[in-house]
Amino acid sequence: MSRTAEIQRELEALREREERARIISELTSDYAYFARVEAEGMLVSEWTTGAFLRVTGYAPEELNSASAWQRLFHPDDGAIVLDHLEALLSGEAHVGEYRIITKSGDVRWLRDHGRPVWDDAESCIVGIYGAALDITERKDAERQRDATLEALRMSEARYRAVVEDQTELICRFQPDGTRVFANEAYCRFFGKRLEEIIGKSFVPLMSEEARTAFAKLVPSLSPANPVGTVEHLSTLASGERRWLQWTTRAFFDAHGQLAELQSVGRDITEMRRTEETLRRRTRALQARNEELDAFAHTVAHDVKHPLALMISFAEALMERFHTVPAEKALRYLAAIARNGRKMDRTIDELLLLSRVRHDEAEMVPLDMASIVAEAQSRLADLIEEYQAEIHRPDTWPVALGHGPWIEIVWYN
Repeated sequence: MSRTAEIQRELEALREREERARIISELTSDYAYFARVEAEGMLVSEWTTGAFLRVTGYAPEELNSASAWQRLFHPDDGAIVLDHLEALLSGEAHVGEYRIITKSGDVRWLRDHGRPVWDDAESCIVGIYGAALDITERKDAERQRDATLEALRMSEARYRAVVEDQTELICRFQPDGTRVFANEAYCRFFGKRLEEIIGKSFVPLMSEEARTAFAKLVPSLSPANPVGTVEHLSTLASGERRWLQWTTRAFFDAHGQLAELQSVGRDITEMRRTEETLRRRTRALQARNEELDAFAHTVAHDVKHPLALMISFAEALMERFHTVPAEKALRYLAAIARNGRKMDRTIDELLLLSRVRHDEAEMVPLDMASIVAEAQSRLADLIEEYQAEIHRPDTWPVALGHGPWIEIVWYN
């Protein structure tokens, strides 16, 4: 009887340990189980905790055969389940993650912690204790995270491809000028490798003009006005100086503090040169127009005076045609002809000025004595009328110019 009582006490102690194990398993997992290992590795369920029904939808007695258990496992995870069982039957504790198909048809993920029971007397595995945790929500979260990370990776790859394909110079940097990104065009323009740029500030390399422009730009940016543009000269590694235009966007954190900036630069050297050429040509055109206005005023004066004389002589002849002596009439007609020729020459000079540029007028050594004599002949009537005396030097200094224009100067 004493041996029977001892066996009874051992069985009772075993039941108490199993009950404690079930309670602990329910606190640390969704359900626990114990399966007896029979001949040829067949597993027979001895017990499961009540949560098994909630997780799988099956009552334990519904899965009382090997074929019934196979219905529970997802067909795509059969190899994972077999590897898990083989590890346990070989005597090692093992953790497996696999999918099951619940009685309602839902797919759920389980994390199964198994521990084999070794029987020294039989020298084999006689049972398996296990605790299963429903990790479906975690797997869904991981899948969503992986999908999000993949989307971010693809987005980053597309962004980098777009940035690298740009001919503009693109650079991201911290508020102190430390560069955290630069595209290939930026590196190529400044003759630097990427590793020579990242993590280093560009501020010490800037000219005084560029540093001043940068120092004014950054404080002017705000969440409400995050974009600004500056233009400055930059010296390349070759020593060449180029004009750059930078459009900079500031990025602020949730507290409104400046976190990072991105600049897109364009080489506007040729544009600057074109603008300077246009400014020079505009100034030259303005000067040309002023000269043309002055010349037109002079020509109008030069044309009006002989024209007035021609009209005066013609009217005098008309009024006294029958009484004017022939000699005087001839003098009047000669004056009309002379002034007509002067007008014709003046008009030719005006047409010349209207169709030639400064560098197209032939500049030659001038016969100043002949030019002055011609101008004096044009003024013969005025000289006679006012009894003027003209004193000319015997010799003239050599001068270059366009004779017809210089004659007009003397005439005026």
